[in-house]
Amino acid sequence: MKIIDNFLPENLFSELVDSIKNIPWFYTQGIGNLSSEDAYYFTHSFYRNISYCSNFLPVVQPILDRIESKAIIRIKGNLYLSTPSLQKHDFHVDEVYKHYGAVFYVNTNDGFTEFENDVKIDSVANRVVFFDPTVLHRSTNCTDKAQPRITINFNYL
Repeated sequence: MKIIDNFLPENLFSELVDSIKNIPWFYTQGIGNLSSEDAYYFTHSFYRNISYCSNFLPVVQPILDRIESKAIIRIKGNLYLSTPSLQKHDFHVDEVYKHYGAVFYVNTNDGFTEFENDVKIDSVANRVVFFDPTVLHRSTNCTDKAQPRITINFNYL
């Protein structure tokens, strides 16, 4: 696992934050294995299964340029609404086969990514964590901001 703060230069990060406000977010029922009515969030698929899913792929291009992947499996934005209490989602793996993963944190809040070994990565704006996505991990929402928690997940070879 590797954490890098200030991953993008400030000008590129500011452009990304401004652009994120303009992309469409889609209601998604269920987070991880949670399927209750309370387990929902909003997503935006940039790339999935060897195909572009979005005209907004250029928004994440500065991150892709720094990841230096050989092939993209998936790029997905996640928007979790702020709630009065913190919601930990179910542990999951992204795919069962060997590949690489990264989570880019768009904004700072009290949400985090937690791994099965109790390692917690706080949501800090312009931070990225590189990790093995076949290891159990989970997301949370946030409680301390009026704004949502936004992350962008990358799975790649």
